[in-house]
Amino acid sequence: MKKIKYLIVLTSFIFTTTAFGNSIFSKVDNFENINNSLAVGIISSYVDYLENITALKSAYPDHANDTERGVINGLSFNAKSVFSGVYTDFYADYSLGHLTYDGALQDPPYDSVVGYTNQQIFNANAKLGYVIIDRETFQIIPYIGGGYRYWDRSFTSTINREKYSHFDVVGGVKLNFA
Repeated sequence: MKKIKYLIVLTSFIFTTTAFGNSIFSKVDNFENINNSLAVGIISSYVDYLENITALKSAYPDHANDTERGVINGLSFNAKSVFSGVYTDFYADYSLGHLTYDGALQDPPYDSVVGYTNQQIFNANAKLGYVIIDRETFQIIPYIGGGYRYWDRSFTSTINREKYSHFDVVGGVKLNFA
């Protein structure tokens, strides 16, 4: 747990100094630096999953409730750009690892299963916008975008495999100021 705390603090420090460092320590075109960037990073996710099966059907024994807990690690990538007033932003991350599993088979005789599950999580987002106001001290960029989420979880013994995915649509306004 200590390693995770240190990793979070270090990552936060790096992102804070990267995000605010240019505006504090130099007098270059802030918006060019903000809008044109490339980042590669490490991502850690704490997963605490509970599936309350006994609430669905009284025939299930108490040990049939599924729990998965643990930390999985991965990589992230982010590229942002403004070219001729067109704003683009692409983000993706991929995590892979194992979580501790405590539950039961969902078919009779509902045998207990304790072990590890394999996890894969993938997220991607893309945004597209246009700089409608570009002043010396601020910019306004409305944008639209979309994203995709994918989660693949399976037992190490391949008893059961579940895949989840969904798409989302986003819209908003980005405000840059100096």
